[in-house]
Amino acid sequence: MNRKATAELSENGELIGVEIFNVTTFIRDTILDVNFATELSLRSTN
Repeated sequence: MNRKATAELSENGELIGVEIFNVTTFIRDTILDVNFATELSLRSTN
């Protein structure tokens, strides 16, 4: 995935687990990214 998270897969390649490192920072960054994308979307519709 990336340096902030790892995924665990079964022998069949199915996702069975996700581990997120520094979860507080990860959530903050994700919320900021979503807010920024929403702002850009709203600006382009006006």
